[in-house]
Amino acid sequence: FFAHSNKHVLADERVQVFINDGRHHLLQQPPGRFDLITLEPPPLATAGVSSLYTREFYDLARTRMSDRGIISQWLPAYQVPSEAVLSLIRAFVDAFPHAILLVGSGRELMLLGSMSPMTLDPATLRPEPGPLATDLVEIGLGTAREIASTFGADGAHLRSIASQSQPVTDDRPVLDTAQHSHVMQTDLPAGLLEPAGISSWCPSCLADPTLAR
Repeated sequence: FFAHSNKHVLADERVQVFINDGRHHLLQQPPGRFDLITLEPPPLATAGVSSLYTREFYDLARTRMSDRGIISQWLPAYQVPSEAVLSLIRAFVDAFPHAILLVGSGRELMLLGSMSPMTLDPATLRPEPGPLATDLVEIGLGTAREIASTFGADGAHLRSIASQSQPVTDDRPVLDTAQHSHVMQTDLPAGLLEPAGISSWCPSCLADPTLAR
């Protein structure tokens, strides 16, 4: 049903599919295995999903990442009240010393985390014509300027704004009840976005006239 979008990914000989709980699958892997761990779980209020947003889960994921590995976490901030969003962010930044927040469509957010500094070099964001370039154009990320424009906040700002919040933990799974008890209270936390901090992620962006406008 989705072959047009996924380019028949299941037929790609490089792809392996594991039917398993994501957290238990990580437990079964050796330390330092992955260069990228990307998470797009079901909606936040779904039973069990909280276990993929806890500090303990991120601690586990960190041990399974390579030295320069990156983890990306879908953060649908519109699904829970702002206090829960800050708790989610606190759990993430507690585990990863280098973190940034990216903004997609509407209030679709993404957290990126690593044990090493993450810097964006616009010169590397110009792929040769081909399937990758085509896919990026289709999702509105076909230029370096469009990619850099997704920046929402750097790690220092995220730590500051979430510093007074309790992190989501295995014994404090606030997501299991957050949505249903605060259905209409789903505004983004005040002051969450701080685009002026983009220089910490993309040092050359503000110096490049094609990106600074």
